[in-house]
Amino acid sequence: MENCTVAGNDAPEVDGEGAGIFFDGESLSITNSIVWNGTSSIVQSGSGELSASFSIIDGTIGGEAVLHTNPLFEKPSQGDYRIALNSRAIDSGTATQSAFDLEGATREIDIPGVGADLPSAVVDMGAIEYSPEGNLPLTPTRTPSPTFTQTNTPTPTSTPTPGFRSWYVSSSLPISGDGESWDSPFRTVGEAVVRSASGDTIFISEGIYPERITLKAGVDLFGGYESSSEGGGESLDRNPTIHQTVITGMDEFGPVVTGASDCLLDGLHIVRGRAQYGAGLFCKDVEMVIHDCLFYQNSVSQIDEDGDSVGRETSGGGAIFCTNSDLRISESEFIANQATALVQESYNVNRAIAIGGAILLDGTSMIRCARTFFRDNIAL
Repeated sequence: MENCTVAGNDAPEVDGEGAGIFFDGESLSITNSIVWNGTSSIVQSGSGELSASFSIIDGTIGGEAVLHTNPLFEKPSQGDYRIALNSRAIDSGTATQSAFDLEGATREIDIPGVGADLPSAVVDMGAIEYSPEGNLPLTPTRTPSPTFTQTNTPTPTSTPTPGFRSWYVSSSLPISGDGESWDSPFRTVGEAVVRSASGDTIFISEGIYPERITLKAGVDLFGGYESSSEGGGESLDRNPTIHQTVITGMDEFGPVVTGASDCLLDGLHIVRGRAQYGAGLFCKDVEMVIHDCLFYQNSVSQIDEDGDSVGRETSGGGAIFCTNSDLRISESEFIANQATALVQESYNVNRAIAIGGAILLDGTSMIRCARTFFRDNIAL
């Protein structure tokens, strides 16, 4: 199997196995493909040789350059299994024998600003190459503002992958529910994260959420839903520009979000974090995707919550700090974040060197930014 997409299939709950692939043969090799079908995507029976490489596969099957992360299809609920702008499948394949994809488009073509942007990385995983004409607009109009008035396109939306769970969060209700529907949502994002497992999706309605969150690997977060939405992730009432989901650190010491691998943050406003490194998002040894997010007024310093020095000479990454991590950022904004050594009146201790008002990379970290706006970020 080369450059195939296996998704949206089903097997009966009783005596059903291998919704995507049931393998009971001598040999099966999977390359440049996406197999994403829930918990029973691939079932092997017998002792045949099953190998995979340069593919996205849900489950535990490993191999060279095999990823276990949501491939981010365009509209899977409508049978559209083209990969979206932020998909890890873009430019992650290897040289292929076929010069054309399922729709007749040229395979080895690179789109500047999308994917790896390397001469040797131009083949996508799956049956269909990413194309801006057939996927997302590449030039959205935006009006960045400190008052959270983004005008970027609210797509892509997400549909829960079969076999995984969806959790719902809304701050509009007086008490928390079981989080399993918009009728009974959790009140905090943290509750949803605690209940979630790899492959799950968390949908968050508009509102202000004063909390700090530590993500779980493989769990995606989508904001921008109307507080009265019904229908979960497939609701048409999602618009992050209008229905703003704000997660705020309330200027308390510590990152607003601590990252984890194979996570997607989409349609969130991350504001007023305060830390020594990465006040908005702190990433260590992770791979993440960020789409349509706003990082606003996050700040780093050498001063803890009690006004005391943390005892180190540097701070950095007002919005994001990455060490040995890989981030893909698109359609997002970084406004008025700061890493500064200036003395503030509320502190009695001078701050030392500060670097990276918006983002600081450390170690082997790599960030790919596409159509992202930076304004009024400060490092002094």
